[in-house]
Amino acid sequence: MIASIQLVALVVVALLGAFAQAARDATSPNNPSASFTFADKSQMYITVDGTPATVMSECRGLMGGSALTFATVYTKFTDGTPAYKVQMFEDWDCTGRILGSLTHFEGTDAYPWTVATDTGDRIEAVAVVPKSFRFIAL
Repeated sequence: MIASIQLVALVVVALLGAFAQAARDATSPNNPSASFTFADKSQMYITVDGTPATVMSECRGLMGGSALTFATVYTKFTDGTPAYKVQMFEDWDCTGRILGSLTHFEGTDAYPWTVATDTGDRIEAVAVVPKSFRFIAL
């Protein structure tokens, strides 16, 4: 009897979680925006207009000249949590290796954004120069 009550409680919690996620996905804000700063002091502010489905299918180019030292995604849910992350790519047109995803990064010229890279002998943190990105809804 106790086992069946626990099972019912577990199912109810799982369903509530699934409904909450579905409701959150349905209310993802449109038109996400982000800003980027690079080691050469260049800056970019980008907004992609559209619904989450439209936005996630679009790719945006970055300056691609120097390492990333700051990035933040401004678009948030009403509770203040990030609504999107940016997925960074090694090459233009969101091709090549995916360098990683982030919602916020603060570094310096001496400590830019790094990615674990296999150098043959070992894995090292290497400063990377992302050339393109896309928004991913959370």
